[in-house]
Amino acid sequence: MEIALIGIIVFTVKSLQLAGLPKKLSPLVALVLGIVAGVAFLCPGDWRSGFIRGAVMGAAAVGVYSGHKNVFEGLSYRRNAGKSRENKGD
Repeated sequence: MEIALIGIIVFTVKSLQLAGLPKKLSPLVALVLGIVAGVAFLCPGDWRSGFIRGAVMGAAAVGVYSGHKNVFEGLSYRRNAGKSRENKGD
C-alpha cells in the first residue's frame, strides 16, 4: 500500500504546484502528506509508527520527483551541449 500512497503524494504535490504552490515548498508538503497518510492509513492505532512510515513515504515521494527531474535536466543539458559543439565546428 505504501507504493500506491507514494504515487498519490507525488500526484498531489504536482497538482498543487500547477495550482500555484511554490516549488520550494514541495518537499515540505510531501513530507506532511506522507505523515498524515502514514498515521491515518498505515498505522491508525500507533501514531509513532505511522509518523515514521509516513515520513519515509514523504521523503520517497520527494526523491521520486527529484530523481526523474534531475535525469531529464541532465539529458537536456547533454543534448544542448552537443548542439553547441556542432555550432563551434562551423
